[in-house]
Amino acid sequence: MKKLILLDFILILFVINSYSQSIFLGFEQSQCGLIENHGYTYTNERGTCSSHSAIYKIFLNDNLVYEKPCEYLQFYYVDTMFFINDSTGFIIEKYLDANYIVYKTKDYGASWLRLGWGGPTYWGFYLVNANNVYLITGANGSGPLITRASDIKNKNPPYYDITITGNEAIINDTISGNPLCGHDTLSFKVIDGTDTITYIIALKSNPLPNATWELPVAQFEVYPNPCSDYVCFPQNVLKNEVWTCKIYSVDVNLVMTDKIIDNCVYVKNLKSGIYLIIIQNGNTIMTTKIIKQ
Repeated sequence: MKKLILLDFILILFVINSYSQSIFLGFEQSQCGLIENHGYTYTNERGTCSSHSAIYKIFLNDNLVYEKPCEYLQFYYVDTMFFINDSTGFIIEKYLDANYIVYKTKDYGASWLRLGWGGPTYWGFYLVNANNVYLITGANGSGPLITRASDIKNKNPPYYDITITGNEAIINDTISGNPLCGHDTLSFKVIDGTDTITYIIALKSNPLPNATWELPVAQFEVYPNPCSDYVCFPQNVLKNEVWTCKIYSVDVNLVMTDKIIDNCVYVKNLKSGIYLIIIQNGNTIMTTKIIKQ
């Protein structure tokens, strides 16, 4: 009899705990404009600096384009990756067990800029347009934490006034640019206890301001351009430092990787066409285009 009572008590605790958690049921709209795999893949690995750390690597057509710097006792993982075109994509990074962070690239994965972060439980991610995304997270069984990660630089993530009418929670938000899907609301459902609440984000679109975010990628001129055998870089750009050079075709295939020697790289083996050149020295990245004759 005592064992039966104990089992009943454990079952009651389990049921209470289950109902005390908020459960994300998903978005009512499907993602728009996303290409989930455009030749990009990633791996989560143990850190190179220590076994007590973790990093991730991002590849384009099996070629390494980015590696998360390794830090002792720091653990970084990619949870989700989306690309909206050849060069522009997003990742949801999990940092330790603390929170989830949105990063964006606009240069074929070579560098990533942090846009916003949320709580320790990842629920969902919705791309409104190329400039605004919503990260839906949770914490300690509470309701959703809704963060708009935006290209527009803000010191703090936005906080929203939520109006609840019956089983609907309405949030008004102003975004930069027009939504990809053309809709003016974004909805998702959450079970909170025994109630199902629909969160409705009412979108008001503003024209893009002049202060839209750009990656720190500088433009520069190379010579000769058009080129045939060699392409050379200005000395005031290289400054006698060691740079690596990656050349991509117009269909975003990495066709060549080389070090810059005597300010030039050998390109005679490239087919005629237009190419994107990305040069890198540590955290400094610069890009330009060439025409190969």
